[in-house]
Amino acid sequence: MGLSHFFERNRLSGLLLSSFLLGVAVHSGFAFEKFAWSVFVALTVILMAALSRGKIRLVFLFVSAFFIGFWRFDVSLPDDKHGLVYWMGQEVAVTGTVVAVNQGDLIVDVRRVAERDVRGQGSRLHLKGRAGFRVGEMLEFGCRLRPVATFPSNIDQRVYEARKGVFAQCSDVWDLQRIGTDKRRYIQMMFGVWRQMLTARINSTMGRDEAALTAGVLYGEQSFSAERLENFRSAGLMHIIAVSGSNVTIVVSVIMAVVLSLGVDRRRAFWFVTVGIAAFVVFVGFSASVLRAALMGWLVISARACGRLPSVWRILLVAACALNLLNPWLLCFDAGFALSFLATLGLMVWSPLLEKRLHWIPEVLGLRESVAVTLGATIMTLPYLAWAFGRMTLLGIITNAIVLPFVPWLMLFGAIAASYGSLPGYAFIVAPAQGMAGFIIKISDYSRLLPWLDLKVENLDFYLMAATYLCLLQMARLLSKQSDSALSLVEKAVGEK
Repeated sequence: MGLSHFFERNRLSGLLLSSFLLGVAVHSGFAFEKFAWSVFVALTVILMAALSRGKIRLVFLFVSAFFIGFWRFDVSLPDDKHGLVYWMGQEVAVTGTVVAVNQGDLIVDVRRVAERDVRGQGSRLHLKGRAGFRVGEMLEFGCRLRPVATFPSNIDQRVYEARKGVFAQCSDVWDLQRIGTDKRRYIQMMFGVWRQMLTARINSTMGRDEAALTAGVLYGEQSFSAERLENFRSAGLMHIIAVSGSNVTIVVSVIMAVVLSLGVDRRRAFWFVTVGIAAFVVFVGFSASVLRAALMGWLVISARACGRLPSVWRILLVAACALNLLNPWLLCFDAGFALSFLATLGLMVWSPLLEKRLHWIPEVLGLRESVAVTLGATIMTLPYLAWAFGRMTLLGIITNAIVLPFVPWLMLFGAIAASYGSLPGYAFIVAPAQGMAGFIIKISDYSRLLPWLDLKVENLDFYLMAATYLCLLQMARLLSKQSDSALSLVEKAVGEK
């Protein structure tokens, strides 16, 4: 009852959460300016809220939430005295741990600089073009520290690095060497080794492109060639090789369909889905995008498990606040964060409307629901993609309708193939996954035959994008009213009989 009340009726919580996000957003407009006074203002307003009564107290509560968000962003900025900023421009000896590896680029969590401990925010730096290292390895090297480079474009490269906690990089590196492993990163290292092992097993049983697609669908491994990646972008299929909300949606849809088909009621099915989401997160390795998608998906099914219609906006607010409490740079500077929330909104707003109109698709293993979910997510993400990346692939609506039914099965048979490896008889075991992967790759290749559906959108205005979303939501509201009216007429006719 308590959780249901929170999701459905507690408007005060929604306003407080919105105020927190507003505070984060306002400070994001002054991303690299530090306001040390924010903590004192936040504490003062909180004290005033505690001492006040009635409507005045509510006002102070909203202001408190705003300044807590403002302060949370402020404390994410680098520490001038104990962070890397102190040594900016100097040649120093650095000791740190690799916390992320991406195509030869390393993010290093620095522990010591020039025999002095590094503390607080701003302790990470970017090393470019340093292949052959793994997460959890401790490194020692010399370098000249400098701020993150900016380029002559509309995109400020600093904010894209700052959302990963990186505020510095090395212009020169010398004497780079491994000095051990960081035991605190043991779990992360273990999953990294596990993913490498799975990738090797998949590569040993399939063709290069089929193996790359299977690994991408399972755990977001992106090892396609540049040409193949461009084909997937043109076809609007990049989301299936990047772990995101769509992956969690597929996991939830498949588990729910299978469990319900076995006669399990929806309340008990919730626990099966919860375990499934947790297992999926463990399998793909606890990346930020996975946690974001898993949290939103779990909030949706949690609200439904209460037995009442969940509030879309409150679910999104709870997830947004939880994630921005951990990393306030996500709200305004992370495209993946925005796309995840828009996809979830599409899931909640458009998918039920589309599912009612896709009656010609069979319901076997939740096929109709899966198609509706993907189309709903596509509708809500297209305007943002056009604004953020200057590109809008209309072909994705068609390709996703064709490809989506195969993705859950590719995940299933791909996991079986990865587990079995190259043991005797592997050709028979991996055949379903290889066939489905080959089919999806062919669909992406055919996108080159329809280049006019891959639209380039130049200089799309932010306000036009916002107006587009208002129109989409209004259209969804009108369609929802039509569906409700039709249902009321049917119920009335039945009642008269």
